Amino acid sequence: WDLQPLYDDLPRLRTRLLLLAGAEDRAIPLAQQREVAAHIPAARLHIVERTGHLLHEEQPAAIARLVLAHLDGDDDP
Repeated sequence: WDLQPLYDDLPRLRTRLLLLAGAEDRAIPLAQQREVAAHIPAARLHIVERTGHLLHEEQPAAIARLVLAHLDGDDDP
């Protein structure tokens, strides 16, 4: 996939954004997820260990805790 058009638009995102990545995701490599996060000024990338592509199914409690903390304004739960 050519993601360059996407990368070009990412710096325009100014909303606080939580990006969740599975450390063992084989569908979207961690390096690519880090690159996306690096292009978004207000993004925070949280890498979830022992998790693949379906984070919400593999670790629902951990994902819920991260999302709720983010919504509460606590980006370091």
